[in-house]
Amino acid sequence: MRNNSFHEKDTSECIALWCSITYVKLASMLKYNYAFYWLLIVCRQILLEMYLMIFILDEVNFKPNKMECCKRVGVEGDKLQLDTFGIELEIPPGAIDSEAPRDIYLRVLTDTPNLGISKEEMSVCFGVQCLAPHDLVLKLPVTYTIPHCAVITRYSSVEAVLYTGEGEYSPDAEVKEPIPLTQSGIPNCNIERDLLRLQMNHFCWAFIRFKLNVFFGGKRMCCLPFAQQQLPEERTPVILRAYLYDGVKGSKEIASQEEEIGFAHIHPEAEVLIKVAEVDVKMTCFIKDDPIGNHAAHTVTYDELRIGRRWTKSFNLDLSSQLDKRIVVTLKVGQTGQSLVELLCMFNFAMNSSGKLDDFEKKLTTVARNVATRVDIDNLRKALRLQPGDVQHYVNDNPNSSYMVTLSMIQDWRKKQTKATECGALKDVLEKAGQIHLANELFGT
Repeated sequence: MRNNSFHEKDTSECIALWCSITYVKLASMLKYNYAFYWLLIVCRQILLEMYLMIFILDEVNFKPNKMECCKRVGVEGDKLQLDTFGIELEIPPGAIDSEAPRDIYLRVLTDTPNLGISKEEMSVCFGVQCLAPHDLVLKLPVTYTIPHCAVITRYSSVEAVLYTGEGEYSPDAEVKEPIPLTQSGIPNCNIERDLLRLQMNHFCWAFIRFKLNVFFGGKRMCCLPFAQQQLPEERTPVILRAYLYDGVKGSKEIASQEEEIGFAHIHPEAEVLIKVAEVDVKMTCFIKDDPIGNHAAHTVTYDELRIGRRWTKSFNLDLSSQLDKRIVVTLKVGQTGQSLVELLCMFNFAMNSSGKLDDFEKKLTTVARNVATRVDIDNLRKALRLQPGDVQHYVNDNPNSSYMVTLSMIQDWRKKQTKATECGALKDVLEKAGQIHLANELFGT
């Protein structure tokens, strides 16, 4: 059930502790043996480098979103938190009546199951799942805190509906009859500004929908556009990928995984209000006031918006007639007939003096896409003759993208090379880093 990021954190902490204990033991064994004192110094340096490498690489979040967490919880109670999504599970003291603490798992559910929800309901938040031993019976209710994106004028007048099921969640899991929620009894739901609190007396998976009425008529969504890291020399097709998603905490981080496949966001996240029933959202690309090509518009239907998901719309733009080095494309997003949000997306066609794209820069982006794991990045760091501490500022600048950590590192390395030697130098670096196949692919055998 646990994901890799959960294991990686536990493993790195254990290794760091082992490093510290090993050094203390060596110091104790060798402190009176001056003939071997040099061995203590060498071991200290090796263990210190191992610790720094673990600490720094843990800061590079290759999976930007921690989707789940686990804690051993006993009679004293505790809280489980998914910080990326702002989700919290509070288990009060006395809820678990067990001689020994029990393993409790909390996970965010970001997909959208087929709940068969009615047209009077709207999705405004992620789902949650909590897994516990089958024989565990809660003595007291637990409380989930979940962010939502609903636009509400009177919170006490909005009704929520609970969709739930037993066991581990899957998109085709059996859904129980929906439960209308009130502010009292168990289960219950209290809706506040930007978050809701759900109380339940057993562990399960759960999705909540709000009922549409005069006090709740819509929700905040967000749009985040991406473009290729390396734009085509011929300027067609230029791919713009626009994400449209519910404006709840954690959604932007999910969309930002585009950076792992060679795309970068070209405009800050922009809020799009959905406030008119039965009206679709249209997304259109313009240069000045002219739509671009035949594939410059996409529609997301109101029913799709209401059910709640993430949509990615790809625009294949023909910019071959635009000769400027920097081209501004306006992405307009909003409900038909309503005021539109305008996102000014800059396409920067980086040219060298000959007017062609830099071939060596293409090679660097290929390296960045392929050198993405912790081990590979550290091997590259060693081949570049960098210390573990030298990588820290790349991590700080790019906390959610291993692609950008690698690319920034080798771009700075390039500045110290010459045009005449940079290709051979990069090939040597890749071979020393164990990237033999990649070196042959880029430079031949």
